[in-house]
Amino acid sequence: MIGTALDDVTNESVDAKHIQRRVDDWEERVNNLYEKISDWLPDGWQARRGKPVVMHEELMRKFGISAKQIPTLKLFSQSGELVKLEPRGLWLIGGNGRIDLKHAGQHFFIVDFAENFEQPDWHVIRAENRFEHEKAREKWLTRILR
Repeated sequence: MIGTALDDVTNESVDAKHIQRRVDDWEERVNNLYEKISDWLPDGWQARRGKPVVMHEELMRKFGISAKQIPTLKLFSQSGELVKLEPRGLWLIGGNGRIDLKHAGQHFFIVDFAENFEQPDWHVIRAENRFEHEKAREKWLTRILR
């Protein structure tokens, strides 16, 4: 079983079918996280899908996998605040995909620490301090939105 991004790029048994499964899994994990985040929103906030980003990473091109539209998410407060979540990449060393979140001058990376095809293990990392992280949970989201 191929379990990490490093395995995907170094294992000779990786094929187009595996890469397509990874892309489909990524889209599903992103959508599921967006649903959780929408459920976690404090009163006065709402979520809406934003303009999708095009995903066409190197491994996709190498194996002839078509580009994929991956959704973004925007969070709006009644007072006009805006939070943007945008998928940045699936294949990264030390993670199973990254989504960037920007709000009020803050920049966070939401990274899935799970191995390929395992239950997601989303963690949040501040862009300015990449050595500390915490689980992506309702408590975290509520704290940064206040």
